[in-house]
Amino acid sequence: MKRLRKPYEIIVTLFLFVLFSPEVLSQKNPSRFTEAQKLYQQGNFKAAIELWQRDIQENSETSHLAKLAQAQAYLDLGNLVAANELLNQTYPDKYIPYQEAIKGNLALRQGLFNEAIEIYNKLASLSYFNPINRLTLLDNYLESLLDQQTYHRNQLEETQD
Repeated sequence: MKRLRKPYEIIVTLFLFVLFSPEVLSQKNPSRFTEAQKLYQQGNFKAAIELWQRDIQENSETSHLAKLAQAQAYLDLGNLVAANELLNQTYPDKYIPYQEAIKGNLALRQGLFNEAIEIYNKLASLSYFNPINRLTLLDNYLESLLDQQTYHRNQLEETQD
């Protein structure tokens, strides 16, 4: 029986959205947020969450992105409840595509393949994303399709045994 991919194999690519967001790229002193991103990329999710929490507490210019980054990190840690709580908050309009993309990751982690596919498909049609982000969306979309197919194949094999 084929296994589904590990969560970090599916989801980690989405973090490019936050990494290449206009707010982060235009910061004059992005040290704390950038340091948290580095920790995240090294797999140190808990330390990254703590740094982002300081941005949130100080209501910095990246506090909304910090919340979304935390949501992604919580997904990577398997804490779907904490991720969902952050994703259900209200964000300014310019952050909604990032929020929706991470909601797609949450749906994927929950095995809601059709929902994830629908979210990624909807986001791919937006002109909001740069080419790197579009490739990330395509990658997540394809992962959703592949995981859905693997899940159904595994279900079929189990019923035939």
